[in-house]
Amino acid sequence: SSTSLPSRPTLRASRTLPSSPRKTIEQAAALRLLAAEPSHYVVAFVLGKRYRLMQHDTLTVPHARDLRVGDVISLTRLTEAGSRSFTLRAPPAPLSHQPRQGLVSATALVVEHTRGKMLTVIKKKRRKGYRKTIKNKPYFTRLRISSIEVNPPTA
Repeated sequence: SSTSLPSRPTLRASRTLPSSPRKTIEQAAALRLLAAEPSHYVVAFVLGKRYRLMQHDTLTVPHARDLRVGDVISLTRLTEAGSRSFTLRAPPAPLSHQPRQGLVSATALVVEHTRGKMLTVIKKKRRKGYRKTIKNKPYFTRLRISSIEVNPPTA
């Protein structure tokens, strides 16, 4: 008749928190809920990098030579769209980068082509008297997110 003491929670057990069950709903209903929200964000790939963007955000990316100031571009690689209350993610398939073409769209306006700050790299060899200074002022393109639209299906 040995009495066992209540087991103390281990460090591993204390780190695990009860997770709330995720609620999944049909995509059309999710889009209607998302469209009713006042402001939206998207997660998009621009020139190979991932950015979380909202309307009127200014985004500085490496120089894009084929764009002119005033051009309006459409962001096509959207992986997530959401608001304060809802999030809609694209399926994790490798070729699928958008929830479905036309459901969520985002456009950006090319505001300016600018240059960054002067970067100085000094190359030198010890005890040889060799010292070389390389200066570089990189080019950047600045974009402004002009619109994010959520278009729920009508049918």
